[in-house]
Amino acid sequence: MTDHVESRLSAYLDGSLPEPEAQATQAHLDECPACRAAYEEHTRFEAVLLEATAEVAPREAIWPVVRSRVRPKEPFRFTLRFAGGMALAAAAGFVIALAVPRPESTVASTQTDLWTSFGYGLVDGTPISISVVEEETEG
Repeated sequence: MTDHVESRLSAYLDGSLPEPEAQATQAHLDECPACRAAYEEHTRFEAVLLEATAEVAPREAIWPVVRSRVRPKEPFRFTLRFAGGMALAAAAGFVIALAVPRPESTVASTQTDLWTSFGYGLVDGTPISISVVEEETEG
């Protein structure tokens, strides 16, 4: 094996290389100081990574402290303060609704546009065919 094995070190450490390739990699590591240094660095990195990702169990003494600080949720109670706030909000909404100017009623114009789009016109609020309107205006 004349080429370096740095690209196969991870698979070698995991044990996922086929046996003949693993033996050749080990023989190369015994002979090549550069690849052996890379192998040792790789093993140190994996050790640090395993240590950093290891689960750490919390101390048993912490649970009484956590339990003492967690308060149970109180059920909702309808109070006079809540009712007063709701009444105040409703009154404010009513006042705002009265104070905001309303645009002219657009129902009639929308209704006229709707009838016109279907070929009808409105006379005294009654839909009639536009052709009838045109005939009446011509004569």
